[in-house]
Amino acid sequence: SAASVEGKESVAIVTGYESKAKACKGSWIVIAERNDNGEIITVMTACAGVTKGVKADTWYTVKNKKFVEVK
Repeated sequence: SAASVEGKESVAIVTGYESKAKACKGSWIVIAERNDNGEIITVMTACAGVTKGVKADTWYTVKNKKFVEVK
């Protein structure tokens, strides 16, 4: 799945296998990471353009409990 937000104080939430999310500066992304069996192994959140290492208007996924930029 994929989700993106452009509005102020918004939240993009994805919970599917290998999902991705992006947000404008000051809005939030919430991404669930699943294993190959489809089980959730972690859920991470960040404020785009505010949380260190998470840029605004950039697609991210979570792998090995870390935000990873999607090219």
